Amino acid sequence: PWWEEFTETDICRILCTDPLHSLHKAFKDHTWSWVVNMVGSQEIDTRFKCLPRTQGYRCFDEGISKMSQWSIKDARNVERYALAVAAGSIPRRALQALRAELDFIYTTDWEQISEQDLDFLNIYNSIYHENKSIFIHPKLGGRKGKNGMMNHFRIPKLHARHHIPDNIRDCGASRNFSAQVTERYHIDIVKDAYAATNRRDVAPQMVRWLNRQERVLQFDAYLNW
Repeated sequence: PWWEEFTETDICRILCTDPLHSLHKAFKDHTWSWVVNMVGSQEIDTRFKCLPRTQGYRCFDEGISKMSQWSIKDARNVERYALAVAAGSIPRRALQALRAELDFIYTTDWEQISEQDLDFLNIYNSIYHENKSIFIHPKLGGRKGKNGMMNHFRIPKLHARHHIPDNIRDCGASRNFSAQVTERYHIDIVKDAYAATNRRDVAPQMVRWLNRQERVLQFDAYLNW
């Protein structure tokens, strides 16, 4: 790597871990997918369908197996119910690892975090790593790859969590270095702009559309002023 000769450099403190991808997306791609493999997608869907309707919370009338592309909102909705849905269907150690990861994710999302909270993050992380081996048990079918069961956890995002407490100490609450805001602007700046084109030579059309939108907003702000 390019930082190899910088012996005094801790690259994991220079490049902060993005909570959107390293926590929420990692949960969906790794731990939650292992839980689904152990329980079965049909059973998981059935359990989500049985959840009682609650005002202000999403209902999963068709389960979650048909969700092809998850947004951050989808990930948060699934995380809200994950522990209750998995309870009673996976081994105790798997449930402990699942809860520890969810506790870790929710704690890092707080607007204010104390040193005691950072100590709790290390505890949650330790609990997860102490119990994660259950997911590679050959008879439970948790961590599967294209060629069958995988017997290791060489996953950069799992390692990155060790550095999140230091990132918070250096940069403040995790939302200060989260990509959630910039990802949200993909809708306004990319998707909406592309929808306004004729699908041919789109870049100049998108720039022109964005310029016009910006001028309209600025003129509207001037009129209101």
